[in-house]
Amino acid sequence: GRPDYIQVVIEDLSPSGLFLKFVDDAARSVCKKLVEVEVSDRNAETRLLLGSVSPDAYYADDSAGVDAQLSRLSLMYHGVLLQEDSGALENLRWLFQMAQMRMAQPEAGWEAVCISLMTDPAFYSF
Repeated sequence: GRPDYIQVVIEDLSPSGLFLKFVDDAARSVCKKLVEVEVSDRNAETRLLLGSVSPDAYYADDSAGVDAQLSRLSLMYHGVLLQEDSGALENLRWLFQMAQMRMAQPEAGWEAVCISLMTDPAFYSF
């Protein structure tokens, strides 16, 4: 924490384990609620997380739309626009597909991507 100028004179600004736990808890809570709201209440024009992608679409149904939305989310959460051939976009694609397949629910992919983006150091240090 803070320097006391007797034993410690440099402030430690690195994220502690407790901070990371709080970030993880907050991301899981916020993303779960965001997905619930966007799947049930919002239309395509007002959705932030899903964008214009249908809430019940799997990656195979709308791969171009999902890729565009993943790139847009990266820009919104991290300030980085991912190109079609970037490794980071491939990682988000993989996470999205595996979460959907594992949970057998289309919206699980969006929740996993949201949590991943919010717990990345680029998010809380941006």
